[in-house]
Amino acid sequence: MSFYIRHNKQSGFTLIELLVSIFVFSILITIIFDFLNHSIRIQKYSLDFQQSITQATYAIEQMVNSIKLAKRDNKGVCVKQYTNFSGNGLLKDSIEFLNIDDKCEVFGLEDGKIYREIAGTSDYLTSDRLEVSKLQFYISGDEEYDNLQPKVTIYLEIKPKNNISSIPPLRFQTTISKRILDVEDNHVEDNRE
Repeated sequence: MSFYIRHNKQSGFTLIELLVSIFVFSILITIIFDFLNHSIRIQKYSLDFQQSITQATYAIEQMVNSIKLAKRDNKGVCVKQYTNFSGNGLLKDSIEFLNIDDKCEVFGLEDGKIYREIAGTSDYLTSDRLEVSKLQFYISGDEEYDNLQPKVTIYLEIKPKNNISSIPPLRFQTTISKRILDVEDNHVEDNRE
């Protein structure tokens, strides 16, 4: 008796092999898309963080450059006579002083943005994309006869306005002393005018 083994010469995949390959492919695609989504979120976080630092640094530099060149207001044009800044020893949300060009200059917080006002003209130092939640100034050594060089401490909290990436507020603090020294001879100088 002879047996013939019939070989099916049709080639292809069985239904099980096809289902398994689709399942493996879908798992790989899911892993790849999840990795890409995570990478995009990290990139967004980095860009928001970088933008916050850049704008905060710009605002602080603008304030520091103006404050360190503030002049003693010997005539009482902007602030109390013979002082440099408004509100010695107080924690304030704005600061006013006589700038190097003998104009009143103010820095403050309005609608979540830092503003600068010079002689009635104001502009913003931070954009609409960021939210400044806190801006405070502490002034020390600005009494008329305290023989101390005035110092201003600036405290700032800033974060992206649409905080999708959940960045915590960035906190900055710096202390500035005036570049122009206060000396007692300023009173004598005023009397000669």
